[in-house]
Amino acid sequence: MIRIQLVVAVQLIGSIVRQALEGEEDITVVDVVSSPSELPEDSDQIDIICLHAETKSGNLLATIEQIREHVPGARIVLLYMPGIQDVQLSALGAGAAGFVENDQSVAEMVQTIRDVHAYGASISPDFARVLIDRVTELHHEVSFHSPIDLDHDGHLTDREWDVLALVSQGLTNAEIADRLYISVGTVKNHVHSILSKLDADSREQASYWYHWQEQAREAASSTGDHDARVGSKDGVDAPAVFTRGSLLAASQLPFLRTMLEERLSAFCRQLGWPIGHIYLLDEVTGEMVSSGIWYLEDATRFDAFRTASDSRRFAHHDSTFSQLLFSPEPAWVADVTRQEEYERAEVARSVGIRSGLFLPFFDGELVGAFEFYDVERSRPEPETVADIIQRGQEVGHRLESHVKDPAKTE
Repeated sequence: MIRIQLVVAVQLIGSIVRQALEGEEDITVVDVVSSPSELPEDSDQIDIICLHAETKSGNLLATIEQIREHVPGARIVLLYMPGIQDVQLSALGAGAAGFVENDQSVAEMVQTIRDVHAYGASISPDFARVLIDRVTELHHEVSFHSPIDLDHDGHLTDREWDVLALVSQGLTNAEIADRLYISVGTVKNHVHSILSKLDADSREQASYWYHWQEQAREAASSTGDHDARVGSKDGVDAPAVFTRGSLLAASQLPFLRTMLEERLSAFCRQLGWPIGHIYLLDEVTGEMVSSGIWYLEDATRFDAFRTASDSRRFAHHDSTFSQLLFSPEPAWVADVTRQEEYERAEVARSVGIRSGLFLPFFDGELVGAFEFYDVERSRPEPETVADIIQRGQEVGHRLESHVKDPAKTE
């Protein structure tokens, strides 16, 4: 039996809803009250609280939170919910488990209540898609605001460097313990300390930082400076030093440029997005620089955005947004014009750009990054993104192969 408590400010509405619910064999209405303050303190006697979400009755979110504090064991279903997605999302965030919109039937209300009782929550398939979009957007906004700083030494001990080297190889804590002849608990302590010192959110971020540092150390060793790492000294930023040839110069060779243009065009058609652009890593400064290679479905409309992009260089420490071009993970931003630290927001807004997709590509090391834009709020299919990432590796390999041995690729 599903035990329901109604919270309805209008007595007539409360009586109507009570009568409708008591007609169901598996439902009993414990009581009808006009405000959360009248709810009984014994939450064990209530399974679901149905709250009339009439917007004139006060602050809905505060009411939901008040009910959760007063009767923590009960699930909350909102009745007569306005069909406004932002209000619905906020209500779910405040603690509601489901809602019945004001144009739904009594049968749909009963089914929602049963689903919440059986599964803990109930949302429609249409709203589930909205929720997934918002969760995905939130994920990237969180990633957007919490990048790892590649430009500091981290002050790791020698043992922490040993542990991080093995973490970067994908070893588990147990495998690292066996390799270094230490306990698993000690490994966990070292990993925790490493993540804390690097201000990293995950082992993957720390691994990327490690590979970046190793690249700089290898370059420094070739010049005799065996202790050098990427970072700052005496408060002055030290540019990264690279030993590879010029990716930028290679990209301008006719046969490589044609390959890049064809791949970029294919990727844009695959996404169905009208704008694509390739950044390449400047090995001297460590910045992302425009290759000058674009796909523009409407060259006239997007010319201002192209000009603004070609004139910029992005260092990984410039802003949290520029980190997206250096991150090993793909990143989707639902609306770049709403991101305060997106350097081209104004010109993007002027030409009607909204969603952005950023896909760095590698050949063992960072080579460059693709950026794609759409004029709608579009979320790319994961399968499409995965395929572009895989094919992007091939692009990176072709460029790197030429830089290392031009004779083999001409």
